[in-house]
Amino acid sequence: MQVGIYIETDNQIQKCQPHRYGYVMASEYQGRLITVEGFGKVTETFHGAVLTALNEAVQRLLGKCELFIYARDPYIMQALVNQVPEWQRSGWIRANGDPVKHAEIWKSITKKLQELRITEIGTDSNRHEYSSWLQGEIKKQIMKEETLNVVR
Repeated sequence: MQVGIYIETDNQIQKCQPHRYGYVMASEYQGRLITVEGFGKVTETFHGAVLTALNEAVQRLLGKCELFIYARDPYIMQALVNQVPEWQRSGWIRANGDPVKHAEIWKSITKKLQELRITEIGTDSNRHEYSSWLQGEIKKQIMKEETLNVVR
């Protein structure tokens, strides 16, 4: 089975600030497309927001699958495939001796992927088929929150 995880955030600002995120998980089951989505808000950097969304989505996986992750964050996408195994071996210490940022989130993601024995992971950091929809839903949530704040 193939599962796609599609992630978007409200912005790509690397400053630690409130970020909204959303994700869609999509897979075909008996010839039918099944999607599940999730949304959240976190005070983090852009990378931290993407990782938080990815962690939430990965925790919803139920079994072994071929996983493809779409997120417009090239750093996180390449780190997931290329650097995480090295960080695990080094005790979550980077090559320069500094601790890996967001190590607890990385550990949670890798633990779940290992539990499910997912070894085939592809990534893409370009816009994807759910980008516009996720961005629209995130904007609706922001507008709703702003309206509620004005009414209070």
